[in-house]
Amino acid sequence: MTRNDKIRAFPQLMTKLLVTYHQRERNELETVLQLEAYFEALEPYKLEEVAAAVRAAIREPDRVFMPAPGELIGLILQERRRRRVEEQMHKALPGLGELTDAEAAEVRQMLDGLRAKLDATRQESPRQWEKLERRREYGRGQGSAMVDGARA
Repeated sequence: MTRNDKIRAFPQLMTKLLVTYHQRERNELETVLQLEAYFEALEPYKLEEVAAAVRAAIREPDRVFMPAPGELIGLILQERRRRRVEEQMHKALPGLGELTDAEAAEVRQMLDGLRAKLDATRQESPRQWEKLERRREYGRGQGSAMVDGARA
């Protein structure tokens, strides 16, 4: 996110969370410090990714408390993984656009099932997924060929 995002759009996103997950009354200093902490944690991510994570957190049926910055980051990384899988599927199946509507719906249903299993696995062991994501990101930063946490 940019400094301009910090001034304009980010406070609106945080206000949405604060209103949705009402917390005890805070004084102005506490609120400013909380916003600053969230911004520092989420600054490396695109504003659109943060906004999508906020929407996803609000839609979680069992969520009662405001998500911590790390939880929002987890949602961002989960969405990145989902998009990566989708991109890889499109590369692996270049003729996907040539399917009939019924065939495309069947493929989407199968992918949704796989995605649900992946999400369930992630919920069971979130720390394992975070470690894997860090290794993957570290491998990219080093310029080495890392695939799913292992050297290719």
